[in-house]
Amino acid sequence: MKDNYRVRPAQLADADGLCRILESLGWFPHLDGSSQSRAGIIRQIALCLADYGHCLLVAQQPGAGLVGYVSLHRNPSLFLASPEVYLAELFVRPEARRHGVGTALLEEAEHWAQREGCSRMMLINNRQRQSYLDEFYAKRGWHEREDMANFVLPLHRPGESD
Repeated sequence: MKDNYRVRPAQLADADGLCRILESLGWFPHLDGSSQSRAGIIRQIALCLADYGHCLLVAQQPGAGLVGYVSLHRNPSLFLASPEVYLAELFVRPEARRHGVGTALLEEAEHWAQREGCSRMMLINNRQRQSYLDEFYAKRGWHEREDMANFVLPLHRPGESD
């Protein structure tokens, strides 16, 4: 599979493939393949594609469809000389891992951030995930900020869950 894929901007027509990637991970119980969970993903893709400050890239393998994606947000900051890019999601289907897909997506993400004139990129990596244990980001020049804490405030609407 190595180099047998191409990275390109996502389109709304990629929704089915993006749903399959997320479902293949098995990390998100609410993404169960139901029409309701897929409709939610499609809504989020449409929001990404409509937002100039957002970039959604996919890795496509001929004959196999989408094998990975990366989602980026450009965040203006008053204390930085130029915006920071938040790498929100980088996921690769389990069977496509260790073939350069994640690296190619990360490199394209970096190129996008540079073209956008951004000063730096940041991400959050779960310490229990294989990508953290394998030092995927550290091996590519990323530095862990040990003096920072990550906080989340869930904002639930009636009838919604995470």
